[in-house]
Amino acid sequence: DANVTIGVYNLVGENVTDVVSGEFSAGKHRVNFDASSLTSGIYFYRIDAAASNGNNFSSVKKMTVLK
Repeated sequence: DANVTIGVYNLVGENVTDVVSGEFSAGKHRVNFDASSLTSGIYFYRIDAAASNGNNFSSVKKMTVLK
């Protein structure tokens, strides 16, 4: 199990929205994100997972929103 957060950031690093914040069990999970409130452009999303056993994970990926 791990405490997972997924946040979306604009090009200057400001947090635009938090998609997920909570406890998840081990395994694959799917999250739906509605970007209708965002303008077209390039964003980044960051996934952080902090497990109680000290195994932590962090990843940043680029995302393009087209309308």
